[in-house]
Amino acid sequence: MASLAVILSTLFTSCIRDYYVGGAPVDDDETALVTLSLSVPETPATRADATVAENAIEAIDVLLFNASDKFYYRAHGTQITNDGSTPYATKKFGVRLPVGGPYNIVVLANARAALTSLAVATIVTSGSSRVDVLNAITNDGVALTTNFPMWGHVASVTIAGNTSNITSTIQLTRAVARLDVSVKSGVSNFTLTG
Repeated sequence: MASLAVILSTLFTSCIRDYYVGGAPVDDDETALVTLSLSVPETPATRADATVAENAIEAIDVLLFNASDKFYYRAHGTQITNDGSTPYATKKFGVRLPVGGPYNIVVLANARAALTSLAVATIVTSGSSRVDVLNAITNDGVALTTNFPMWGHVASVTIAGNTSNITSTIQLTRAVARLDVSVKSGVSNFTLTG
């Protein structure tokens, strides 16, 4: 009989789902599945090849900061989709966020490795300031074969139980830049250092 009570108490206790990563534990009945829109940076008009790869997003992490700008919650974005046509400068994704607010929302794209590094993981704790968390997230040299890390922010968002989307499109900024250097054929005394 005691084992049945343990099983039932386990079943009736809400569990934290796989979208939840850290911060304040929140049960499913205290969250809302929200759709957010992202706008990736446009490539300059002088660029010859605005590639889809530069706008690619493979992973999204969402960080919530409370009204005092202290870290509160972290979740993974899901169902990342392209919106519009090539080069897919607009994206949509879903994320389960806790009801309440107002929250300052930070979206990190393609930065999960930097976010989960040991140095950052020790800073991303409940009560850390947004400035401290963002300063801790660094990427020392992204190989050109990976997607560009990007980030964006929207302030003062309140999530109600029936909130299904956030109307503000979050403008992303690339954390790295690509520079193409062409050297005229026959030039032999050119050296690029950096």
